[in-house]
Amino acid sequence: MCNIYITTQQPCYNCGSKGKTLYNTMNDRLFGVKGSWDLLECTNQMCGLVWLNPMPSPDELPKLYENYYTHTPPKPVKPSLLKQYFTAGCDAYLQEKYQTSHPISRIGQLLKPLIKLNPAWKANLDFSLFYLPTRPGKKLLEIGCGSGQMLKNMRDLGWEVTGIDFDPQCQSITQETGIPVYQGDVLEQNLPANSFDAIVMSHVIEHLPNPIETLQECLRLLRPEGRLIAITPNTKGYIHRYMKQASLHLDPPRHLHLFTASALQQIAHKAGFKQARCFSTIRDFTGLWWASSQIAKQGHYQMGQSAPLVNKLLLSLLAVMFGYAHQFGWGEGDELVLDVRK
Repeated sequence: MCNIYITTQQPCYNCGSKGKTLYNTMNDRLFGVKGSWDLLECTNQMCGLVWLNPMPSPDELPKLYENYYTHTPPKPVKPSLLKQYFTAGCDAYLQEKYQTSHPISRIGQLLKPLIKLNPAWKANLDFSLFYLPTRPGKKLLEIGCGSGQMLKNMRDLGWEVTGIDFDPQCQSITQETGIPVYQGDVLEQNLPANSFDAIVMSHVIEHLPNPIETLQECLRLLRPEGRLIAITPNTKGYIHRYMKQASLHLDPPRHLHLFTASALQQIAHKAGFKQARCFSTIRDFTGLWWASSQIAKQGHYQMGQSAPLVNKLLLSLLAVMFGYAHQFGWGEGDELVLDVRK
């Protein structure tokens, strides 16, 4: 791995307040980038932004992603009969909430109430469509499209989709699906204004050295009443509160800024969005807890490593428990969703 040249950044990017050390001398727990980093937390209680210190210089950022997990396309797996029944129930849920065009079977209708009883399942399903209702013929842009799997899902539902990713390897993977993909930063593409009905960014904004500038470009690209969905880790979530420094979502040195709901809303307003709705979810609670627990025990985690069956079952029960706590307003989930309109 190449050495990473760094820049030191002390004040809060959002409000300019001083930062205090939240965690120090952290290393890369996922991909072995050499170095040591601190995480600073804004002392302004109305903000709470967390940021990496020192930061990689912008020219060095691509070196952090040479072995990044989104470069690998998902492997097709033949579903079991039980999995097919579960999928039928999920399809029925999505059709009811997001007006999808999935053909719904009798077993799907029967299982839909069971799906709706599990907050963790609902959180995962809502994410699978970027929290967007089906809009055939409308145009959607995903910034940071990775393997292109999410874009393919949205195209299957009738959206006209386009992707952007800075990594050439990701571009070659998504081109295999026939989806148009721009390589590079969205700020460098000179796309026409008012081009898209929806723009989505899933776990992208925390990687950006200047997120406000990117949100301003999204505002320019959106059509009137267009919608931006940005999904990112939540520093006030359950797992970060329990696991502390071992939380997978901290991910030094790739995560440059980590947000609270208030900080995320504030940068959306600074970018020019008038109304900014932000909420937390418990999506992927079991996977996040398992990965964080492995970091706590071993100091590292291999992306894609699954928990043993017994652990999965126990964590699934834990996810339901925390899901209902979240549903009743007791605490926050570990993922934030920023939902704004032009």
